[in-house]
Amino acid sequence: MEQLCCKFALQGWDVEIVAVSLDGQIGREDRGGFVVNWLPAPNRVFPGQDIPDIHYLRSPKYIADIRVVFQGLSYKPDLLIANNAQSYAAVATISKEYGVPAMGIVRDTQMLCETGACMDNMPARQAIPCAGYVGAGRCMIRFRRVREGKSIRPWPTWFLQGMKQHWRRLGLRNAVQGFVHLVTISDSLNMLVRRTLPTYPAASIITIGNLTTMVEPARLDEVEGFIASRGLSAGRYFLFAGRKTYGKGADLAAQAISSVRRYRTDLRLLLVGRGSMDGNFHDGVVDELSVSQSMLMSLLENSLALVIPGRWQEGLHRTMIDALRRGIPVICSDAGAPAVDGVIHQANGLVVPCNDSAALAAAMLEVASWDQTRLSMCRDKGQTIFQEHFSEDMVMGRWVELLGQVIRKKRPQHGTA
Repeated sequence: MEQLCCKFALQGWDVEIVAVSLDGQIGREDRGGFVVNWLPAPNRVFPGQDIPDIHYLRSPKYIADIRVVFQGLSYKPDLLIANNAQSYAAVATISKEYGVPAMGIVRDTQMLCETGACMDNMPARQAIPCAGYVGAGRCMIRFRRVREGKSIRPWPTWFLQGMKQHWRRLGLRNAVQGFVHLVTISDSLNMLVRRTLPTYPAASIITIGNLTTMVEPARLDEVEGFIASRGLSAGRYFLFAGRKTYGKGADLAAQAISSVRRYRTDLRLLLVGRGSMDGNFHDGVVDELSVSQSMLMSLLENSLALVIPGRWQEGLHRTMIDALRRGIPVICSDAGAPAVDGVIHQANGLVVPCNDSAALAAAMLEVASWDQTRLSMCRDKGQTIFQEHFSEDMVMGRWVELLGQVIRKKRPQHGTA
């Protein structure tokens, strides 16, 4: 969102971000064209924690804090934008109280989960909503059992958890109904929003893709040193970028490379992101913590392919967009946006069934066998998809057009994100 706000500022918009402080530091910060108002969380969230303080973000206290920030503004914004599921209720409340139009951005499946979509281990085109508190409870228990390995919980707990989730979903659905638009960052999410919120006007659900990562590449000697020190060879490793979780399929990638190395011992897997592979670590896997964006882009350019083996629906994998721009092959599961928005099977990559490490391994071996002619075709197709859907001119052009329509001005003076 910060990158998008920078682009808005360059377009001449006044932008203000309201965000929750994760380290207890609060206040107001100017950032070259837009302002960040930091809110403190009552229960302090420490840097490095895997999950945010969702209890605060879902509480009336959060809405009250947002209201205080809004009241302190020296102007009345032309538009309010909710950037995540937790802020929807607060933005809807402020919008109704002050008569300011609001819209929501759907950039991942969290909002969809909270409004009632069942999406684990399912292809993007088949994910369907779950119904009522029974569906909510069943979905939650299945989620926890699969993700966390927990045994079956007592029936009363299912009932209570289902009721709690069901009422939360109803509240979020009501909040969404007051938004003038929902902007999804992928066609995959657009489909899911339409299924999950059938009463929301379909014409008001707009898809505008993510921006590519705009950073200077890392120095060549740094990149070469990084690759060599991890025992990798340029063009001989697959890259996984993201949190190493069950949902993102990091363990599937590790299992797949183990099978691949039975035939190609020169190939390895580089995992970059938060978390650890624990028991899945072996000689074919290099387990790395997060690196700078500059280094990540350089590692992507030197990889054989980007691997996105997600079990659950992905909003839109930012690194996939970067791979398209650079013409790097992408191997993805059929869950989520990559298989709908960015990867054409046998053109600029391969799409494999969800939760299938054997199919993933076969795809890795196939891409590794591509000759220069095939790689060149892949590069051309990926770059064409990027230009048609994710180039800066296209993305910002659609945002300017949409926001101009919403506030009925060609050059608005104020906005709040």
